[in-house]
Amino acid sequence: MFSSKTSLLLSLCASYASAFTPPARLDIPLILSPGGRPMIGVGMSSQTQNFNFSLTTSLGYTVVAGKGCQDCSNTNLYDLSLSPSAKSLSGKPAVNLGDGDFQGSLIKEDCKIYTSNGSTWPYPNQTVIVAENQSQGAPFTQSISGLLGLGTLKNPTNSSGFSASFDDGLYGQYYIRNPDATNFTFGLDLKPSPVIPGNGSDLTLGPNAKSLADGNVGTLHWLQPDQSAYQTDKVTWRNVQDSVTSGYLANNSQPDLTVQLDGWVAKSGDINVGVYNPILVNVDPYHPGIYMPMSEARTIRTSSRA
Repeated sequence: MFSSKTSLLLSLCASYASAFTPPARLDIPLILSPGGRPMIGVGMSSQTQNFNFSLTTSLGYTVVAGKGCQDCSNTNLYDLSLSPSAKSLSGKPAVNLGDGDFQGSLIKEDCKIYTSNGSTWPYPNQTVIVAENQSQGAPFTQSISGLLGLGTLKNPTNSSGFSASFDDGLYGQYYIRNPDATNFTFGLDLKPSPVIPGNGSDLTLGPNAKSLADGNVGTLHWLQPDQSAYQTDKVTWRNVQDSVTSGYLANNSQPDLTVQLDGWVAKSGDINVGVYNPILVNVDPYHPGIYMPMSEARTIRTSSRA
């Protein structure tokens, strides 16, 4: 029903343009967690502690499971006491993501991402949530220790006791370090996932898939896209929606990267079925499948039985 390969290109543009030498592309390998989510390697602290992080565009914070998180199982935990570079902040944020939620404290910490050639891309002075507890369905389990927040933190908030803004996220700190940069760009070249999403956090393997753990599921093209990974003449740019006041989620909470598409088309055998009205979509690699409203999912299912 869907193509065998998915490429996603995102570019976050600055408010002005000036002379700037674009950085070279970094290739970051993506592997699959036992729970079926893509992961990258991340180091934290000047005395490095290494972790697997999943990716999400629904949050602008970097998040890591802390040593005191008793609900975080089968994964490495960050030890604040071992980090000379960490700085504690005020605030106790509570975050909802997917089917679960987590709470924790805030710190400033230096981080780095591991690339395919063994080098690292540093992103210092990050505002990090150190998760202290989580509910069922939250992410910190099955080898995932943290989240690389690819959201924008576009709406400043002080609801957690800390006034977070764009500068507290990965993009904001990048522009502070590179004030002449005109954009921040990355691409996701994803292979088909062997995961069949189920109800809640349940995941099952698709046909002929032997294992979830450590499978190569693609590459994160960082700072520059790899033009061989997509058809350049077919790229269509969509602006991220600034605000959606109603109708998106039950509590009107809008993920950072919400885009409007013209509709959707699914193919089942010789039958095409689709909706050609504008729809709002949250594009987030954290979710291992495509999730649609029940009415539209039924349309696809009915056509597949025809």
